[in-house]
Amino acid sequence: MTFNDLGFGAKLSVWALRQWALAACTRGNCLPMLTHVFAKAGIAPAAAHLDTVLRTVEARGRRPVAIHPPCVACLARDECLWLACIEDLQTGVLRVAPAEASWRAVVRDGSAARRILYDWLPETAARGAGLAAARYAQQLLTAHLYVQAPPVPATTAGEDAPDRGDNPSPGGEGPRRNRVH
Repeated sequence: MTFNDLGFGAKLSVWALRQWALAACTRGNCLPMLTHVFAKAGIAPAAAHLDTVLRTVEARGRRPVAIHPPCVACLARDECLWLACIEDLQTGVLRVAPAEASWRAVVRDGSAARRILYDWLPETAARGAGLAAARYAQQLLTAHLYVQAPPVPATTAGEDAPDRGDNPSPGGEGPRRNRVH
């Protein structure tokens, strides 16, 4: 499946993810641009929720998360996982009253969102990022932007392999920042 095969909600999510990653690689900040784009859909807060999730993954992630540059048509496995997470969270948000849409109320044990975020992050970080992700998913629903995730490709040897260690930097000077590529 390619970017062009996605529905609009999924395209917007992948585009925003890729723009954020591109800015992070160049030490830039695309939050104002993302806020502007999401504001056009009436959901400006979605940008800040996405930013919270991605900053958490960048700082505390168990492994680098693979995100393609904006010009690439194919989808990275982690991009498909992100869409699966958002789709699952949207389903959870629809199950509970909006006022009750918290991480605990939205995410069931064994849910896709829980598995994905706990794979990417330690438990304490996953809960905080999960709350921001649930709020992001809820914002998309507010604008009637439903995310339908494509099938997640199988992991191949060496690609997107989880790093279960304490994530040290190559030089041994402490935790390394996760990079997106």
